[in-house]
Amino acid sequence: HLGEKISKSDMNIISNKTNEVLSEDEIGRKFSWKNPETGNSGYVESVDRFKHKNQDCREIKQVVKIDRKTSEIYSSACEQADGSWKISKNWFFNINLLTMF
Repeated sequence: HLGEKISKSDMNIISNKTNEVLSEDEIGRKFSWKNPETGNSGYVESVDRFKHKNQDCREIKQVVKIDRKTSEIYSSACEQADGSWKISKNWFFNINLLTMF
């Protein structure tokens, strides 16, 4: 389960990268991360923009690589009146990748 393997420091890095993605106007740009403390890595990417109730919204993808497993989390985030972003929905996809080295 993803929650058991992801550390608080991973979550802080992912949160910071998500904020960078949301502050960026460009769709499709990836913000990569790697946590030297845990060895976990991944990236955050904006995949689409849309309007919802007159709010600017984005669909974002957060990819987390832990050991040999990759999880993709899709979320919708909408910009609030104060300029902050609120994440409203999450969809989780677990992909097991067996990488040969």
